[in-house]
Amino acid sequence: MKYFALLIFIILFINSCKKEDLGNLNDFFYLRNDGADLPVYVEGNGYSKKFVIVIHGGPGGDAQIYNNFSKAFSKTLEDNFAMVYYDQRGSGTSVGKFNGDLLNVNQHVEDLEKLITLLKSKYGSSINIFLFGHSWGGTLGTAFLIKGNNQDKISGWIEVDGAHNFACNKEVYYALKNISLQQIYSSSYSKEWSEIYSYCNKLDTTIAFADTTISRLNKFGFEVEKYLNTDGLIISDTPLEISSLLNHLYTSGYSPITAKINLRITSIKMFNEVKNLNYSDQLYKIKIPTLFVWGKHDYVIPIKIGYDGINKIGSTDKKMLVLEKSGHSSMFNQMKPFLTEVVGFISSHN
Repeated sequence: MKYFALLIFIILFINSCKKEDLGNLNDFFYLRNDGADLPVYVEGNGYSKKFVIVIHGGPGGDAQIYNNFSKAFSKTLEDNFAMVYYDQRGSGTSVGKFNGDLLNVNQHVEDLEKLITLLKSKYGSSINIFLFGHSWGGTLGTAFLIKGNNQDKISGWIEVDGAHNFACNKEVYYALKNISLQQIYSSSYSKEWSEIYSYCNKLDTTIAFADTTISRLNKFGFEVEKYLNTDGLIISDTPLEISSLLNHLYTSGYSPITAKINLRITSIKMFNEVKNLNYSDQLYKIKIPTLFVWGKHDYVIPIKIGYDGINKIGSTDKKMLVLEKSGHSSMFNQMKPFLTEVVGFISSHN
């Protein structure tokens, strides 16, 4: 009898541990698919039954930028939901086969499909899954959603400064030309703005831009955020915690060397495919609840792309939030209103 009682105690203890762990998930595992091992971190509130898959930027970026790099950002989300951070094929600290045949958009979509299957197998078929795609993550998320019946697996789509239209280099050109002309005479970086305006003014917009021009415009798009920040047009309402940065670099699963190598290789190998991607004419297929969040001063993927995209989304439940003093990473510029909107969106959908 005493052994039976002991057995019951052990079972109850194990079950209580499982429940406690579910409320504060801190899981790590690999998704293995077609010769690649993709690291997956699941952290946060599993009791919510809402799992948010972060689709990072790139191609070739990494997911820990949205996690350990800024715990002020990730903790708020993890307090409410189970956050899923995974490094895509050829990105972050993923390892395995990244040759040309296995490094393309279709393969990335398949990897994401397998990740969702794995999550439902591990945490239960009743969980609700949301997609959160930033920059290139907007491309991959869109490609996933317009394929077959994939939307049946997803409760909501959040696109943040997303590249559902990667072939938007003419819009980047116009946006950079306009802001540079505006800032030349009022900015402490007038020399830099003059150089950008001069470069744009010499481009022939009647022909397709060369690859070198596309890359140069993209580089300008990131560089101007420094100037706009100094001039007060872009802000950071939540300072980066030094402890988060140190944790990101030295105690997390992040490997700067591996991540940098993967970024270099993947961005080069996928450039020719990605530069011409434009899903704008297929956005009508997206019928699930959708939230777009865009920085007004995004010159990597200009806000005009966001307006065009949200207008073409087929869902009747859709919204676009414009953050007036944000750039391409609006979640880190105006974190507070960003988190309020995103938490509210996910909380109100199942």
